[in-house]
Amino acid sequence: MNEQQDLKKLQTKLLSVCEESGLVIKFEVDEYELEPTQEDTFTALRDMNPNCAVAVGIKDYYMQRIFMLDQVGTNQYHFVEVSQDYMHISQVSQASDGIWDFYEIETRPGENW
Repeated sequence: MNEQQDLKKLQTKLLSVCEESGLVIKFEVDEYELEPTQEDTFTALRDMNPNCAVAVGIKDYYMQRIFMLDQVGTNQYHFVEVSQDYMHISQVSQASDGIWDFYEIETRPGENW
């Protein structure tokens, strides 16, 4: 598989992981959709992790979260969820029934935007 196909596969997996968030998930955003500090955070995370699927979660026209998914093994992924006040880092895997299992590794407080 080439890099573009791998990225599309990861993006599909990320959509599946985030489907219960209640947010609109977008991989590309228009300039007007994010505040400058939000855009900086999103762009930095995407640029620092070119082999990962990175998306924003939007609700009521405002960005609520940034999500990132990286495949680390067969059906094993690192999932990062960033909000304004924290960052959750988890290992996730998808069971045969399609349900995602989350194993939280770390939570980091902070001002992310």
